[in-house]
Amino acid sequence: ISPLWCFCPKNADGLQYDSLYIDFVANVGYADNNTADEVIQYIIAGSGFDNVDVTRWTDEHKMELNNLYNTWRANRTVLEMFDFIFNQNGYRCDEFFDSCWAGSQILNCCEIFKPVYVMLRGRCFRLVDDYKQKDVDENAKISIQLNNVQTGSLTGRKNRIQVVLYIGDAYQEVGIYPRVYLNYHDWNRLRFVQRRLSMLPNNPQCSLAPLNQGKSTCFVYNWLMRVVVNPLNCTVPYFKGMLPYVDDLPSCEPLLLVNNYANITSTILENYHCLPACERIENHMQMTTSPDYSRQFSYSFRVEASFTDLQYESYSEIRLTSPAGFISELGGQSGLFVGCSVMSFVQLILSVLSLFVIFARKIYVRYFSLALNVKVIPADNTVENVPPKK
Repeated sequence: ISPLWCFCPKNADGLQYDSLYIDFVANVGYADNNTADEVIQYIIAGSGFDNVDVTRWTDEHKMELNNLYNTWRANRTVLEMFDFIFNQNGYRCDEFFDSCWAGSQILNCCEIFKPVYVMLRGRCFRLVDDYKQKDVDENAKISIQLNNVQTGSLTGRKNRIQVVLYIGDAYQEVGIYPRVYLNYHDWNRLRFVQRRLSMLPNNPQCSLAPLNQGKSTCFVYNWLMRVVVNPLNCTVPYFKGMLPYVDDLPSCEPLLLVNNYANITSTILENYHCLPACERIENHMQMTTSPDYSRQFSYSFRVEASFTDLQYESYSEIRLTSPAGFISELGGQSGLFVGCSVMSFVQLILSVLSLFVIFARKIYVRYFSLALNVKVIPADNTVENVPPKK
């Protein structure tokens, strides 16, 4: 089973700005592109996505941006406006992916990657669940070339052109870790080893609860409840329709999320006491990266990934102890506490068996053995020994 490879532009500003400008002017009236860009940045932050510098906005300016947003939104709901901005006018799959191969076989990138939203990151594309590597290592490695879809509208030091690769599983939730950053015009080679772990159900170090079955299910749930839902009584709009436990909650107004932006995007993470699943699959990765020395660049990012072998390591927790382990443990504990060893037990057992054999032989001779001679007493009371017949 291939791990979930989820590719995300570092920032959530990969949008169709020309279409957004037209709709903005149609609802707000004439406005320059700088004003529209700032309102779009306000919407990105107000949707719960990271890397927007909201500290440059005063409270008065936030209210101005919120009024422009409400005028632009018109009679649309928060969720409908979010869908219009990020789904209808977000970057397209064919814009993000330049080309895909499996070994020498050309693949349709948009058939094996589907859109998904990642916590704090934005709209991304993840590998479909049923994709499987069909040959070993280089023969069937998946090679992906990506284009840059960041517009650079977000100012500040975090606006570096990068793609973030998340390593997850088949569950919908994608947490902020594990992840790797792909730099512009770098070649990246990833090799995976898969391990399947089966722990005893009563082991306190694992869980059977549904919220602990995925790599990030527990983390995303607790983050969403503690940081957004419980204090604000609403949810980030990008999880609506994706996570069933927020379907009945309203989407947060952008101003509410902007005012709590520092808490929502904080890198100081609480300990949510999440446990791994008792039955789980882990994909361990080794990454090599270097500058891409290709002479012609039709792409911005390049990554190659595969399993070295079509095998997995299986680890199972069992209750049984092997004979060698039992003898070793018994001998070690006995030698530690009573000053004897396994050989002492063997000698004791042999001595008991020897005594038992001697005792059994005496009982047998005394009560069960046949006489070896017979005494015959004649009429004259003379005792004559008659040898037994042969």
